[in-house]
Amino acid sequence: MKMSNETKTKINFQNADQVTLWNNEIVGQLSDGYWENTRPMNHWRPWCHAVAMCEADAPIGRDFAADKDNYNLANKELLECVGGRMRAAVVINRLDVDDVVKKQLRDCANDFNEENLPLIDVDERESRVRTYAAEDENRGRMDGYWTKKRDETNWTLLRQLAVRVNATTYTTKELRKELNAMKQVIRTRTW
Repeated sequence: MKMSNETKTKINFQNADQVTLWNNEIVGQLSDGYWENTRPMNHWRPWCHAVAMCEADAPIGRDFAADKDNYNLANKELLECVGGRMRAAVVINRLDVDDVVKKQLRDCANDFNEENLPLIDVDERESRVRTYAAEDENRGRMDGYWTKKRDETNWTLLRQLAVRVNATTYTTKELRKELNAMKQVIRTRTW
């Protein structure tokens, strides 16, 4: 039985950037990433099933019990691996474009958190997609995943948007500030 948003557990963050970080990176790191093997073994379930939101008239924090709530979201090791992708997600989410394009841009993000690297590298992503699509076609899969991705992506639009994203400054220091604030939010119970 699918639950409506009214009956699901919720976590209310301070701003849209925090919701973006939660939905696009942190949930995955809890369930099958950085904290995958953390005890207790099912620690991630309440977090990954909660609806993340940013509502001014709701209390900041979570409305559910959790066996673990002391995740170091601003961990240096984590940020070295996926900080670039996290910074890109925030900048991309601020763009006034549809969600499909935002997802395609996030797919072009550099993972590593190097301030001198562009947040988005469309050329590298397009090259990889075209290589995989050619492999699909060589195997006779003309409607394969990568072939569809190649054909359904507007690479010209992504390049134009990448210029805007890469020209936007969102530093690791700013990212750490949001992640540290999020650590407090997830430790706060609202009931």
